[in-house]
Amino acid sequence: MRNSKLYISTKPIYLMGFVILAVIILAALGALWVLKFQDHLLFWIIPAPEITNWGILIAALVAMIGWLVTSIITTRNSIKQHTVTTLLQTRLSAEYMKHASVVNSFFDNPENMVDADFFSNKDVTEEVKSSLSYIFNYVEFLSAGLRTGDFDHLLLQMTMKGIFKNLYQRSQPLLTSIREKNIHAMEHFVAVSEHWIELEKKGNKK
Repeated sequence: MRNSKLYISTKPIYLMGFVILAVIILAALGALWVLKFQDHLLFWIIPAPEITNWGILIAALVAMIGWLVTSIITTRNSIKQHTVTTLLQTRLSAEYMKHASVVNSFFDNPENMVDADFFSNKDVTEEVKSSLSYIFNYVEFLSAGLRTGDFDHLLLQMTMKGIFKNLYQRSQPLLTSIREKNIHAMEHFVAVSEHWIELEKKGNKK
């Protein structure tokens, strides 16, 4: 059930980077066609255009690439700011801090276990069950946002890796039980936690 691959399917700066690469390749192919292969028809019907002023075309190309680079920088800064804002709101949220305090107190006792039957265990108080459920939902939200490119990977990793790793390792039997019933349950949190743990192992080997 392990899946440590972290996909970022819609990250805007990646898409813009591909656009810049595509523009450069198309411009180079177009220039090569006009300068070296004028006799070859595009799609067998379109002849090469006659270009007398390359300066205007080059200026337009540079301006387009400059605009795309500026957009990438703006988007990257926006993602970082969104990540910082979310993390600050978390620390300032009385509701989050209340549930985090309950879960941390529960984990402070090494005898307390989050096993597969945690939510049906009558020895565990409803307060602890409710708080752990709240924290699960929160880290799943962060993980989903990270995997879709809404949060900055490095910033979130540096601030949340310890929390994710501890929660994942202490709750692994419960997470396994939950995902056996529904493979999509907590899938983002599990994927991000395993990805960060894998990165940490690779870093320790160096």
